[in-house]
Amino acid sequence: YIGEYYADNYLAALVMKPALSLDLSKAESLDISFPMGFFDAGRIDHYTQGREGDEEKGNSEKRLAAQLTLKTRRWENHKTAVGFKAGLAHFRNDRYYFRADPDEPSFYADNSADWSEYSVFAEDIFQITSKWTLTAGLRMDAIQYEFLDRGDYYADFKTNQEIWSPRFASALELWD
Repeated sequence: YIGEYYADNYLAALVMKPALSLDLSKAESLDISFPMGFFDAGRIDHYTQGREGDEEKGNSEKRLAAQLTLKTRRWENHKTAVGFKAGLAHFRNDRYYFRADPDEPSFYADNSADWSEYSVFAEDIFQITSKWTLTAGLRMDAIQYEFLDRGDYYADFKTNQEIWSPRFASALELWD
């Protein structure tokens, strides 16, 4: 945990990624991880601009996910991985940072949101020679947003997205 207060501003962060790797056989392994994180950056106003009391402003992010990856070397000259990831996140992004005077109306809405993400991926690394590999993979991410206060600015923003990401690479080792 890292936390710091400075002149009524604060920053705190916590990131952890517990993981476990299980050897299922001589050719297969299963990697399990649970990445999680918390980040908070903000400001506490004390009796400012004619208001009474403390008011917390700023932004934060909280994330929790689980990922499973099955790896195999069952086929000669191939390293293959397939996996799944599921995650949840909450973002708080206060309007305060979008204008100089927090009492003035803002063009931007508060874009705080809850987010869920599901991913499926596969990748194969083919060893062409001892120094040359060819990689091919595909990933699909399904993301769903729920804005807590959309406002007019985000009215046309997509709340469900499905993103496909192909991957192709070649690597050549030039020196030992």
